[in-house]
Amino acid sequence: MTSQNLSTIQDWLPAMNYYGYRQRLETLGIPKTAHRVSIFYWAEEVMKHCFTIEDYIQEFSETNAHRDLRQLVNAGFLTKVWHDNTIYYVTHFALSPQSPCVCSHCGDFSIKKLIKLRNKNV
Repeated sequence: MTSQNLSTIQDWLPAMNYYGYRQRLETLGIPKTAHRVSIFYWAEEVMKHCFTIEDYIQEFSETNAHRDLRQLVNAGFLTKVWHDNTIYYVTHFALSPQSPCVCSHCGDFSIKKLIKLRNKNV
Protein backbone atom coordinates (compact mmCIF):
# COMPACT_ATOMS: atom_id res chain seq x y z
CA MET A 1 0.00 0.00 0.00
CA THR A 2 1.28 3.43 -0.76
CA SER A 3 -0.68 5.52 1.73
CA GLN A 4 -0.28 3.34 4.83
CA ASN A 5 2.18 0.65 5.78
CA LEU A 6 0.44 -2.59 6.73
CA SER A 7 3.24 -3.50 9.13
CA THR A 8 2.15 -0.57 11.34
CA ILE A 9 -1.58 -1.28 11.03
CA GLN A 10 -2.10 -1.19 14.79
CA ASP A 11 -0.99 2.46 14.80
CA TRP A 12 -3.22 3.84 12.04
CA LEU A 13 -6.28 1.59 11.84
CA PRO A 14 -9.00 2.84 14.22
CA ALA A 15 -8.98 0.75 17.40
CA MET A 16 -12.57 -0.40 16.94
CA ASN A 17 -11.75 -1.81 13.51
CA TYR A 18 -8.42 -3.29 14.62
CA TYR A 19 -9.96 -5.13 17.56
CA GLY A 20 -12.91 -6.15 15.41
CA TYR A 21 -10.49 -7.90 13.05
CA ARG A 22 -8.72 -9.49 16.04
CA GLN A 23 -12.06 -10.81 17.31
CA ARG A 24 -12.78 -12.37 13.91
CA LEU A 25 -9.33 -14.00 13.94
CA GLU A 26 -10.05 -15.45 17.37
CA THR A 27 -13.41 -16.77 16.17
CA LEU A 28 -11.67 -18.57 13.31
CA GLY A 29 -8.94 -19.93 15.59
CA ILE A 30 -6.14 -17.97 13.91
CA PRO A 31 -3.36 -16.22 15.87
CA LYS A 32 -4.34 -12.61 16.65
CA THR A 33 -1.15 -10.95 15.43
CA ALA A 34 -0.90 -7.56 13.74
CA HIS A 35 0.32 -9.39 10.62
CA ARG A 36 -2.86 -11.47 10.47
CA VAL A 37 -5.00 -8.37 11.03
CA SER A 38 -3.22 -6.70 8.14
CA ILE A 39 -3.95 -9.73 5.91
CA PHE A 40 -7.67 -9.51 6.74
CA TYR A 41 -7.74 -5.76 6.14
CA TRP A 42 -5.76 -6.04 2.90
CA ALA A 43 -7.94 -8.89 1.53
CA GLU A 44 -11.22 -7.13 2.27
CA GLU A 45 -10.56 -3.41 1.95
CA VAL A 46 -7.63 -3.11 -0.44
CA MET A 47 -8.11 -6.11 -2.75
CA LYS A 48 -11.94 -6.02 -2.58
CA HIS A 49 -12.33 -9.66 -1.45
CA CYS A 50 -10.41 -11.25 -4.36
CA PHE A 51 -6.68 -11.72 -5.00
CA THR A 52 -4.08 -14.09 -6.44
CA ILE A 53 -1.02 -15.51 -4.74
CA GLU A 54 1.07 -13.11 -6.82
CA ASP A 55 -0.86 -10.18 -5.31
CA TYR A 56 -0.25 -11.61 -1.85
CA ILE A 57 3.49 -12.09 -2.44
CA GLN A 58 3.81 -8.58 -3.84
CA GLU A 59 2.27 -7.12 -0.68
CA PHE A 60 3.59 -9.44 2.03
CA SER A 61 6.68 -11.15 0.49
CA GLU A 62 7.12 -14.80 -0.35
CA THR A 63 8.06 -15.90 3.15
CA ASN A 64 5.44 -18.40 4.31
CA ALA A 65 2.88 -17.20 1.74
CA HIS A 66 1.54 -20.69 1.05
CA ARG A 67 1.36 -21.51 4.75
CA ASP A 68 -0.49 -18.28 5.58
CA LEU A 69 -2.99 -18.73 2.76
CA ARG A 70 -3.53 -22.42 3.51
CA GLN A 71 -4.25 -21.56 7.15
CA LEU A 72 -6.84 -18.98 6.07
CA VAL A 73 -8.44 -21.45 3.63
CA ASN A 74 -8.59 -24.16 6.30
CA ALA A 75 -10.12 -21.71 8.78
CA GLY A 76 -12.85 -20.78 6.31
CA PHE A 77 -11.88 -17.14 5.75
CA LEU A 78 -10.72 -17.76 2.17
CA THR A 79 -11.81 -20.09 -0.61
CA LYS A 80 -9.80 -20.97 -3.70
CA VAL A 81 -11.63 -20.33 -6.96
CA TRP A 82 -10.23 -21.39 -10.34
CA HIS A 83 -10.98 -18.99 -13.22
CA ASP A 84 -9.27 -18.41 -16.54
CA ASN A 85 -6.17 -20.49 -15.65
CA THR A 86 -5.64 -18.57 -12.41
CA ILE A 87 -6.37 -19.45 -8.80
CA TYR A 88 -8.09 -16.61 -6.96
CA TYR A 89 -8.47 -16.43 -3.21
CA VAL A 90 -11.93 -15.13 -2.35
CA THR A 91 -13.05 -14.04 1.13
CA HIS A 92 -15.99 -15.71 2.82
CA PHE A 93 -18.01 -12.49 2.58
CA ALA A 94 -17.82 -12.50 -1.24
CA LEU A 95 -19.33 -16.00 -1.19
CA SER A 96 -22.08 -15.14 1.30
CA PRO A 97 -25.71 -14.51 0.31
CA GLN A 98 -25.23 -10.76 1.08
CA SER A 99 -22.60 -10.44 -1.65
CA PRO A 100 -23.52 -8.74 -4.92
CA CYS A 101 -21.62 -11.55 -6.66
CA VAL A 102 -24.03 -14.26 -5.53
CA CYS A 103 -27.27 -14.74 -7.46
CA SER A 104 -30.26 -14.15 -5.21
CA HIS A 105 -32.31 -16.74 -7.11
CA CYS A 106 -30.01 -19.73 -7.51
CA GLY A 107 -27.20 -18.89 -5.04
CA ASP A 108 -24.43 -19.31 -7.61
CA PHE A 109 -21.25 -17.27 -7.16
CA SER A 110 -19.84 -15.30 -10.12
CA ILE A 111 -16.06 -14.84 -9.99
CA LYS A 112 -16.24 -12.83 -13.22
CA LYS A 113 -18.51 -10.29 -11.54
CA LEU A 114 -16.22 -10.06 -8.50
CA ILE A 115 -13.13 -9.52 -10.66
CA LYS A 116 -14.98 -6.88 -12.66
CA LEU A 117 -16.03 -5.05 -9.46
CA ARG A 118 -12.51 -5.29 -8.06
CA ASN A 119 -10.89 -3.91 -11.20
CA LYS A 120 -13.46 -1.13 -11.39
CA ASN A 121 -12.60 0.03 -7.85
CA VAL A 122 -8.81 -0.38 -8.00
